[in-house]
Amino acid sequence: MTNPAASGLSELLVWFSPAFPTGAFGYSQGLETAVADGRIADASGLESWLRAQIAMGSLRNELILVSLVYRAEDEQTESNCIDVANALHASAERLDEALTVGDAFRHAYLDGWADERSRLAASVYPRIAYPAAVGLAARERGLPLHATLEAYAVAAQTNLISAGIRLSLIGQRDGQRIIARLQPDARNAAVLALQATEDDLGSATIAADISAMRHETQTVRLFRS
Repeated sequence: MTNPAASGLSELLVWFSPAFPTGAFGYSQGLETAVADGRIADASGLESWLRAQIAMGSLRNELILVSLVYRAEDEQTESNCIDVANALHASAERLDEALTVGDAFRHAYLDGWADERSRLAASVYPRIAYPAAVGLAARERGLPLHATLEAYAVAAQTNLISAGIRLSLIGQRDGQRIIARLQPDARNAAVLALQATEDDLGSATIAADISAMRHETQTVRLFRS
């Protein structure tokens, strides 16, 4: 097993960098619709949107799912957690995003990091949502769970901030300010996810979920969700 102290952080930097071919940059998770509707109109609105996602929305759930899969003690528990990760989505586009990015992550991981014993082999799970794929890969590589969770959270937030920049909602300097202010939220969410159970899953970001649903019929779109 890989020594986390020797290579764990460098692997996480690669996995969550733009160079890792997951295509996560192509999704806005309903943000595009929220901007088009005027629900988010400035940097403050985007920051509040992202803070809600990690405190009580989809990103919070994703971190819990990464943790649950990573900590699964047997194959049945692992399979159950993956089924939940594959099912817990508010819209068809969000499901497609989770599975498509998960597939891309798995293929890249299998090509460059895994061996023939990997639980991420296609013969084990035909499709797997992105959080579950990350949880399995991090466990196989012996990477620290807390670092994995924090890296996942920051990467998810920066992807949406990038979406905000491409939507001309904010500029790059505002984006960096938001990233810096959200760092405590990412750290706190990672800590909470460490010992979370399935009972902790759930969200209360109804506006975000509705925006994700409405995006499916939006006429002009830059993003896939």
